[in-house]
Amino acid sequence: MSADLIIDQGDDEVLDVTVTNPDHTATDLTGCKLWFLVKEAAADPDTRVIIRKTSEAGGGITITSPQTGGKAAITIANTDTSGLIGPMLGRTLVWALQVRDGSADALITTLAKGTLVINRDLIASTA
Repeated sequence: MSADLIIDQGDDEVLDVTVTNPDHTATDLTGCKLWFLVKEAAADPDTRVIIRKTSEAGGGITITSPQTGGKAAITIANTDTSGLIGPMLGRTLVWALQVRDGSADALITTLAKGTLVINRDLIASTA
């Protein structure tokens, strides 16, 4: 699946995700690991990530309905984008969401990917 995302610099965003099987039933996410990465270009190494979220404890992805719903929430905190400056803002970045299943084979699948634009913050303070 491909999707374009637009967020505002310094805002808190929650991206709700439903992972489905090829027959469109919800995937059991028990024992799975999810990760969400944002980069300047798809060819950039994972060491040059702008935003990184994982389903590990405190990693920013919460699996909200693992067994029956296949649901997860990706939290992009205001601090993830508030420090970005200059050329990072208003330009098209790339993102991907992957899952590693809990099987013995630990299969990795790209669930979705697309573009992300982070718009410059128009209000610099919260009065």
